[in-house]
Amino acid sequence: MPRALIVVLALAAACAPAARHGPATRKIPEKMPGQTDPAVRAKHLVERFPGVERIDFVQLLAWVEPRHGPCWSELSPVHRTPVEVRSALRGWHPIAGSERAEGLEELVARGWTRIYRAPQGEGVERRASFAALDLSYGPELRCRCAGVGDAVEESKSDMSLRFRWERGKMLEVSATGGARHTGLSPAITAGHLVTYDFAAEGSFPGGKSGSCSAHVALTLLIEPPVL
Repeated sequence: MPRALIVVLALAAACAPAARHGPATRKIPEKMPGQTDPAVRAKHLVERFPGVERIDFVQLLAWVEPRHGPCWSELSPVHRTPVEVRSALRGWHPIAGSERAEGLEELVARGWTRIYRAPQGEGVERRASFAALDLSYGPELRCRCAGVGDAVEESKSDMSLRFRWERGKMLEVSATGGARHTGLSPAITAGHLVTYDFAAEGSFPGGKSGSCSAHVALTLLIEPPVL
């Protein structure tokens, strides 16, 4: 073999990348543009929405969307809706100060007030200094349409909202409407005032057009405020 060719082959071998032996190096997936690291997001959430020390006001309100055409939405009235509250007030003994109320009459006897919102909205509220609160509310959504004469067709679906909190912990809110179940984040935060809003949808009977829907909103006055 000519000497010049041997020199060229030796140089090519020296410049070629060395073969890697052993396990392949794991590739680190790149973040998508605009994506926040989960650890950073959790840290920011704790900073902006720390554990709540007390709740000084609670309002639970449900209403339906306005009627359009021959079909409309209805919610079961608050006095016929399953509602249950377990709570403890600040300054009371943890056991002696705990309260449990089920149904509108018991809630009113415990200091809750029945409230109304026009049009077709109602609920309950209470101004007190809570140290713990566990609340559930389960109205029935009725999707109704006018039939022939006085006949009315309807379909029904259940809604529910659950709220749990103890002093020093984060607020926990979840809701269910039909097949949909979700944990809720605040829809509105304004310092001490926090509002959760859940919208549920149903279908009008007979496949009639339109949207049958209702809202359940929970508003809280908290301490400390959301920064």
